[in-house]
Amino acid sequence: MPSNENIISGFDDSHDKNLRLVLDQVPAVSHCLSVYVMGSIDNYNSNFFQEKMQKVIEAGFINIVLRCSSLEYVSSTGIGVFATFFSKFKELGGNLVFTDLQPKVEELFQLLGFSHFFHIAGSMDEAIEFFTHKETVEAAVFPRSIECPICNVHLKAKHSGKFRCPSCKAIISVDEKGIVTI
Repeated sequence: MPSNENIISGFDDSHDKNLRLVLDQVPAVSHCLSVYVMGSIDNYNSNFFQEKMQKVIEAGFINIVLRCSSLEYVSSTGIGVFATFFSKFKELGGNLVFTDLQPKVEELFQLLGFSHFFHIAGSMDEAIEFFTHKETVEAAVFPRSIECPICNVHLKAKHSGKFRCPSCKAIISVDEKGIVTI
């Protein structure tokens, strides 16, 4: 596996004794990075994790696979960080996929309702398939002219994600197939 520094300069400048991240590029998907997560993400190191994910975005990676086979624990604060970055990646036209979740972490996702919010793949191959299928579908669908379901204002969506109508301020979701919901 390549060194983190070879992928993102300065990534290993700081460390946390309870969380280790190992980066690996995914050449099959544009702007994609695999992040092996080892240890725990809790109230004490969630800021550390946020800083590392911000470096990932600044380096131009917007499609992320969080490989969680060694993620032993995640607190609700850690889940909140996941949700924040999920939204950021979606805004940038990318996505966040989890693989190899430990049973207790997956149970937490389910209890909090995040198993419906995040894409959870069974393997790296499944994650790559998700990204490549999404890119193919979105390339055929976007950019797209949409209509706000509340005020009927015409808008242009360049990619899937959540948008705020400039007229009525409603939050509109546009999925990968171009289907609009509130």
